[in-house]
This record gives sequence, C-alpha cells and structure tokens, in this order.
Amino acid sequence: MSTARMNRIASVGEMTSRIESVFENKPKQQFCSCGALLDNESLGRWASLLTECTSCIEKHREAEAARQLEEREERRKALRKAKAHERWKKVVPKKYRETDPKHPNFPRGLDAFAQAWLADVLDGEGSRVWCGLIGESGKGKTRVMSRVMRQKIHSGEDCHWINATRFQWACQYQFDDERGAIARKALERMLSCEFLAFDDLGKQKWNPTVESHFYDLLEHRDSECKQMIWTSNSTLEELALMLSKDRAKPIVGRLSESSNIAEI
Repeated sequence: MSTARMNRIASVGEMTSRIESVFENKPKQQFCSCGALLDNESLGRWASLLTECTSCIEKHREAEAARQLEEREERRKALRKAKAHERWKKVVPKKYRETDPKHPNFPRGLDAFAQAWLADVLDGEGSRVWCGLIGESGKGKTRVMSRVMRQKIHSGEDCHWINATRFQWACQYQFDDERGAIARKALERMLSCEFLAFDDLGKQKWNPTVESHFYDLLEHRDSECKQMIWTSNSTLEELALMLSKDRAKPIVGRLSESSNIAEI
C-alpha cells in the first residue's frame, strides 16, 4: 500500500474519532426546577453548571434586587427613627418626655381633643391651625402637648419648644452684648419652625417689648399658616386683663380666632 493511501486512511480515521468524540461529549438533557428544558448544548463540559432556565434566573435576580431594596429602606427607616429620637431628646424637656399615657392621672379627654385636632390639621379638614389647652396647673396640659410634639418630630417636621419665661428672656436680652445672639436666635426659631409648642402662656411678665414680640409671633405664624400648640393656666379673659389696653384685644382675638381651645 502506498504511503499516500495510508495517509488518507489515517486522516479519515482521525476525523471519525473527532466526530465520535463530539457525540460522546454532548451534554445530557437537563431540566429546570420549573420543568423547562435547559438550553445547555453550547456549554460543552460546563453544561452541568446550568441549573436554571433564563426565566427563573431573571425572577431570582428581581427577587434579590427587591430584597436588597427592602433592606436599604429598613436601614433608612431605622436611621430616621434614631435621628428623630435625638431631636425629641433635644427639643422636649426630659420631664415631659417621660409622660405615661396609661398613668391614672393622665388627662385622656384632653389628649383625645389634641389628637383629634392634630388629625384634622393633617387631613386638611379645616381645623384651626393652632390648639390651645387651658386649665389649672398640674392637670397634664404640658404632657398632652409633649405627645403631640413627639408625633410631629417623628413625622420629620422642624419643631421648637419654648416656655413663656424663656420667651420673655429672649425678648429682653436680644440686644445684650453677651446674650443677645442666643436670644435673637431663640426668637428667630419661634418664627421659622414648622411646628411650635408654647408652654405656660401668661407666666411671662408682660411689658411693651414682650407684648410686641408676642403679637408679631402670632401674626407671622397665623399669616404663614404655621401650626402651634400652646398651654395656659389663664383663660383668655384673664390673659386680656394682664395685657395693655392697646395689645389685649389683638393678642387675645388672634388666639381665639386661630385656635381650637379646650378648657379643663
């Protein structure tokens, strides 16, 4: 047999071996858990690594993306809650942060009144933009106010808490060399904050400066529709008697017109 013929036979044999090898290494048919036939022929010896169909892979990717999104949102919620708690501690006096609504002396009726006002304001039901709580000392007015304040802070609003004597101090010392900057900042916060809690209205000593600034505060917050909750041991009639003749009617009138008031 000639060498050329022998070479041709060898080439045919090699080709046959290659074809047989291809068929021997052809991946076995595999199925996804959903029952779909897996397209693994092009993967060769890596075919066994394909365990899911394209549809299931996409569903799992979407589920993982949704899970990661939910985790990020939970982290953001936890961070917002932590920040709100810090603002709550910074804004509201400790005594009132520890209010227990289950305490037997807690004024539940007054609390229900304040909560109803807050709900109406949030729903835009036409409730007056301010809420006034009037009654004798020790009846829980400030504790009720603190619960409203807590809700506003945790809803993300910019809130400020002031009592009447501190307001008087800010009015009197706004031009003082040492304390003026702090006093002016306090007055500005009362004007600018989204929600203001004003405690013990009437406890301050009224003079022309205090009266003027208090009227300006009411006028600004009323015209800008900025919410406020206030407490007082004195009725509006009693407050009027504390004020000068020129300021009594405008101040008491604005409080009366713009406030949902409960007296206990």
